[in-house]
Amino acid sequence: MGLVKMTALVGFTLAAYNLDRIRSFKAKHRLDDAGQVVERPRQQRARRRSGTWTDVVESGPAPPST
Repeated sequence: MGLVKMTALVGFTLAAYNLDRIRSFKAKHRLDDAGQVVERPRQQRARRRSGTWTDVVESGPAPPST
């Protein structure tokens, strides 16, 4: 490949890399396309599951008496 082709490929690669860095920065800092901060609702933690293995073992039938 010639120097012109390599220069064009490097130019497109740098442009794509810069766009990726901009997108990553905006996502990290919660910015919209206009550069304004976007408030997103906080996610709630999942509630504790019921019916786990500990619950089954603790409430299982009593061992047979001898």
